[in-house]
Amino acid sequence: MEKILLGKPVAELLDKKSKNAINDYIAKHNKQPLLTAITVGDNPASLLYVSRKQDKALELGVNFNWLSSQKVQLRMRLKKQLRILK
Repeated sequence: MEKILLGKPVAELLDKKSKNAINDYIAKHNKQPLLTAITVGDNPASLLYVSRKQDKALELGVNFNWLSSQKVQLRMRLKKQLRILK
C-alpha cells in the first residue's frame, strides 16, 4: 500500500527534537554546540547546501563556522610561520 509522506511535518518534528537535544546539551555543558563546515572550491550547489546548513544551525541555536579552502590554507601558512618565529 502506498503512503504519502509530507515533508514539512516531518521536518518540523525533527527540528523540535533537535532543538530539545541542543537545549539539553547547552544546559549540561554550559556552552553552545559548534558546527564547522569546510568548503573547497566554489561549486554553487555546495555553497548553497552549506549556506542552508548554516541557516538551520543558527535557527536551532548552534554556532556555525564556515571555512573555505583559501582561509584554511592561509591559517596553515600563518601557523607555520608562527612556529618558525618561536
